[in-house]
Amino acid sequence: MSGCLKIYFLSLVLWLPAMGVAQNAIIGSVRDQKTKEALIFLHIIKSGTTESYLTNDDGFFRLNSVQMTDTIEFVYLGYESKKIAGKDFKPKMIVELSPNSILIEEIKIIANDDYLISMVEKCTKKSKKAFSATSKAYLEINSQDEFGPLELLRFYYNASIKGPKVEDLRLKNGQAALINDPKRYFISLGTSQAILLLNPLDNNDRYPMLPLSMNRKNIKKHFWLTKLPELADQDILRVEFEPKNDIGKYFRGEIWMRKSDQQMLKLVLLSDNTRIHPFEPFKPEDVISNLGFNVTYHFNKVSDGIAMSLLEFNFTFDYEDHKSSIPEHRKISTQGILHFYDYSEPFFIPLFYYNPNHNDYRKIALIPYDSIFWSHHQGLEFTEAQRQRMEVFEKNGFKLNFDEKKKDVDTSATEDDFLAQGHFFEHNNIVWKKNTFIRLPPKPSIGGRRYAHFVVQLFFDVHQHEKRLYYTTKTIFDIFNTNYELEMNKEELIFFNIYFDLCEIERIKMEQKYQRLLQLQK
Repeated sequence: MSGCLKIYFLSLVLWLPAMGVAQNAIIGSVRDQKTKEALIFLHIIKSGTTESYLTNDDGFFRLNSVQMTDTIEFVYLGYESKKIAGKDFKPKMIVELSPNSILIEEIKIIANDDYLISMVEKCTKKSKKAFSATSKAYLEINSQDEFGPLELLRFYYNASIKGPKVEDLRLKNGQAALINDPKRYFISLGTSQAILLLNPLDNNDRYPMLPLSMNRKNIKKHFWLTKLPELADQDILRVEFEPKNDIGKYFRGEIWMRKSDQQMLKLVLLSDNTRIHPFEPFKPEDVISNLGFNVTYHFNKVSDGIAMSLLEFNFTFDYEDHKSSIPEHRKISTQGILHFYDYSEPFFIPLFYYNPNHNDYRKIALIPYDSIFWSHHQGLEFTEAQRQRMEVFEKNGFKLNFDEKKKDVDTSATEDDFLAQGHFFEHNNIVWKKNTFIRLPPKPSIGGRRYAHFVVQLFFDVHQHEKRLYYTTKTIFDIFNTNYELEMNKEELIFFNIYFDLCEIERIKMEQKYQRLLQLQK
């Protein structure tokens, strides 16, 4: 136990930043100057930093830390950017951007046009040479069917990125909400893994192909290329690509790049009925069909370079549930965003082990609720539609990591058992509480031996908000890595609970040492 504590404290000493003072929050909206329509997912940059913000589906934004001396830049591809000084911000300010005018009519250029093919090839080479970087990232996923909301997922990660490829997502914390209707259960178990599998610069057998992953010969063979109308910014080239045949095997879409250096600025991937995708039904006998993709990559300024700032995705498909003799057909749609918003200062990832191959729900079920973290990290400003969805989950849904819940200690139930009983989230690791007595199910030994391998982890997490540090510690009984062959009689249960209590004492010691470190840091 003491060896683990030394590792914890070494990490903390190296990481602790300086303390600071709180700053002012700004709420406003961004509109098209001509049409007054909301500009959704617009990129907002604070000058001199790599920190960025987004507008929501209604065009609203929240800037958590704006100083009078700051300069805030509003950037939206296809629009003229605008800079506003921090001292000029007003409450509920409306920012208007002017669209870039289109200078020439559309010109069709087929795939044997050497100029377009050459530019696509150069864009691919440029993207493959992009620097690797780590950013704080926020992932939000909403799924619904024809009857209403099905699920809501919210995650915070450290994301490793290289060009348009998300190479890794290390979980900081997450929340999930699921509709409480056995006839409408829908669970996105692996959306984060699906994101990691998508690499626009390389062919794989899990997604359709596109020109960026092909050589000149194959581009000519499989795609038509179109040069789209130029904007007022004549350094931007927009190339539309369409598959010549076998549409379900290839993406169609657009590539936006700078002519001067072939830097990718935007990538749109579309497919109406793809046969190639990484998604699997919840039960082997179910069927997913008519799957459509709409994925958009956005790239923006980060310090002195360009990096991915946003990944939008929209999946629609038909789901056939074969739990009865007559299959039930449902139309499902999933919308999501993955926002890379701070390349300068990644999260401190919790000191806590779990199997990285766990699905998304399992991962957030294993990490304890952190009220301080969620009070400081609310994702995008909530839209009216989001508030209505949350009301549905409040009235008739399961919620995980939205508040502190007592965990079910029965580790013998299966996922199907818990779905049937309405307790999908409750067979997870157990957090130590003062008045909790854990009753483990018996697991008698076939050979008559008595064996126990109880695993308890000391969870430690630190996060920073407005230059202040907050921490969370928990003593957690690790159900998934615990093994035993015991009858679990009264004496054995008492023994285990005493062991759990002793681990809680070690957590208290760890927290006391950390508090002394904070005093030294001050």
